[in-house]
Amino acid sequence: MECQAASGSPKTTGGQVLAAAPAEAPPKVAALSASLANEISGTDDEQGHGLFTYYLLKGLNGEAAGPGGEVTLKGLHEYLQPRVQDEARRSNRMQTPQLQGASDDFRLR
Repeated sequence: MECQAASGSPKTTGGQVLAAAPAEAPPKVAALSASLANEISGTDDEQGHGLFTYYLLKGLNGEAAGPGGEVTLKGLHEYLQPRVQDEARRSNRMQTPQLQGASDDFRLR
């Protein structure tokens, strides 16, 4: 799995955050992003990852599993969002993971 900043991610210039308008995902494509376009994703130095990546890996490794033991895309997002938001608030900032383009849920693991 590879994590990269999307073309709609914020860019900084002289202390300002410039956000591109979010693009819609093409049909049959789902995008799970670390934050809203106007937010800056943060890191957790103790874990050695960004907050999003840390909880993404934990979720994929089973912490986001439903009652049947399956990890689904929507279940993973429901697991990620409150945890990343809570950790970001501890650093006095906002970070809201987003799920776009997923009209149907599907199994990841």
